[in-house]
Amino acid sequence: MVRRLGATLYQANRDAPAPLLGDRLRSRLVGSPKSWSLARTLAARLGSDDVVYCLDADMGLPLAGAFRRATSRPKQAVFLHNLDRPRGRLAAKLAWMPMQKKKTNI
Repeated sequence: MVRRLGATLYQANRDAPAPLLGDRLRSRLVGSPKSWSLARTLAARLGSDDVVYCLDADMGLPLAGAFRRATSRPKQAVFLHNLDRPRGRLAAKLAWMPMQKKKTNI
């Protein structure tokens, strides 16, 4: 399928750089340290012409969180199942929560 689509397959266990402390902390909520590390790397590499498909929330939510900070975001599709738990809902809210803007008084 990868050849047929001309796609690139990324796997957190194989393609992720060494996780940072922040990756380890975020992985306590969802995903693994390597999935957060790969998400940071892909957010820097991919642009608005790219499409990303994730098989589960363990990679999809970290990617969504990393993409929300990117200026040119790729399109993303995530197959989510069993997200209707408190921990899953919190992770989804944090991944898609807009960044707070500083209020300025004029």
